[in-house]
Amino acid sequence: YLVDDAGRIWDTGSSQLRSELDAFGVQNFPDYVIKNLGFIRLEGRGKSATIWLRPETVSPAALDCVINWLSAEQIDRVLVNAYENKSWHHQILAPAHAGSYSALLYLRKDWPANSEPRSRVLARSIDAMRLPSDSPLVRALTMWRAAGGDWRNLARVSGFGAAVQHRYTLFEISGDRSFVLRGFGGGLPSYAKTWAEKTLNSCIYDHPDLGYIWSVVSSYREVVKNGQPELEEVDAVVSWPGAERQRRRYLRLLLPLSEEGRFIYLLSVTAEDSNINLRAVS
Repeated sequence: YLVDDAGRIWDTGSSQLRSELDAFGVQNFPDYVIKNLGFIRLEGRGKSATIWLRPETVSPAALDCVINWLSAEQIDRVLVNAYENKSWHHQILAPAHAGSYSALLYLRKDWPANSEPRSRVLARSIDAMRLPSDSPLVRALTMWRAAGGDWRNLARVSGFGAAVQHRYTLFEISGDRSFVLRGFGGGLPSYAKTWAEKTLNSCIYDHPDLGYIWSVVSSYREVVKNGQPELEEVDAVVSWPGAERQRRRYLRLLLPLSEEGRFIYLLSVTAEDSNINLRAVS
């Protein structure tokens, strides 16, 4: 079985899981989700069990699920296969006295999990010169520069929404740490547009997938701090209400907008790009 980052158990051959993660072309699927998404592989036989995990990215929910399962099954011998430093390391947990539960506490002690798997949302900066001249993001960056980064000047530009295929969100900068959604384009994916419609004029932390939002806000803050545009490749696995978990791969251009030298808004413009692949752990 595979235990996902939400603590749900799947058959290793599940086509639904491969579909959600856009991973039909992946040859060794169990290894892929263990190394990249914080999943755990679990096999049980009698009073013994074998698990595979990557300590650096293992999900707390997945680990809790495995702990509960092993405790319920009264497993007293656990072979742990841990992927570290680009190789698998093996350890048998078989405590002398208290059986599986003590072994699991030992597992937690040695490999504490992060509150949110870092590998679920990946992003890296790229140079805008890599984009073709007809890219909507290039058009957005050109318009931003022509407006001098001033939100009022950009607001006067006709056709901005069409130029970026209406794939944008506009946030008002609220204090040092948060952002309030003030506008969005109709070209957003349906699940994102549904969220935007419900949370317009609300804090970004009202988003249903907080793991995803924490990563987004981290990028937003850097742009506000530096006062310069940022272009990123994003490879994220997201879970939003009304939609199956899915892998989103897209380009994200972040533009700070000012008024009299003070940053007031942050504009995010996106473009889907299925060629992005930041999950290259081997």
